[in-house]
Amino acid sequence: MQPMTFEAKIKIKDVYAYLMYHMYKGSGAFSILLSIIALVMLIQGGRNQDSMKAMILLFIALFFTVIQPVSLFLKAAQQVTGNPMFQKPITYTFTGEEFITAQGEESMAVTYENIWKIKISSKRVYIYTGRLNASIIPLRDMTQEEREKLVAFLNEKKEEKGKQKNDKQTTECDDKERN
Repeated sequence: MQPMTFEAKIKIKDVYAYLMYHMYKGSGAFSILLSIIALVMLIQGGRNQDSMKAMILLFIALFFTVIQPVSLFLKAAQQVTGNPMFQKPITYTFTGEEFITAQGEESMAVTYENIWKIKISSKRVYIYTGRLNASIIPLRDMTQEEREKLVAFLNEKKEEKGKQKNDKQTTECDDKERN
């Protein structure tokens, strides 16, 4: 396989999307439902409820829908502007055996067996080396052909990883049954 190499600079919106995904992926629906319930209770109570209860309900209503997203945006902005790593473009290289990120003299290679998860969205690719550690690859600077080629390659790697995982689980089950 011919190596694929892409270069991209991480922007605030890339880190913000990553943070939002991890904040709301598990409890997002519950958080928004809680905010809506608090807002409904606030409106239903009207002027008849005490001010402390109204303030608490207002805070709950705003926390997951306004305060938390703004806080995550500020955190993303601080990370991108305050971290020298985000000031220069990152080079991503995909070979048949490994995924390599490089910036200046620094580089890191990860074999596909050591990749925990690959998440592909319409605007970014996330390559996880741990539960919360991921390389963010923005797709905005790639041509349509490059995007399609990368997505097809990563989907193939995901299938291989899934097959390896299933084979490993089957082997473990077979070993348990023999004992």
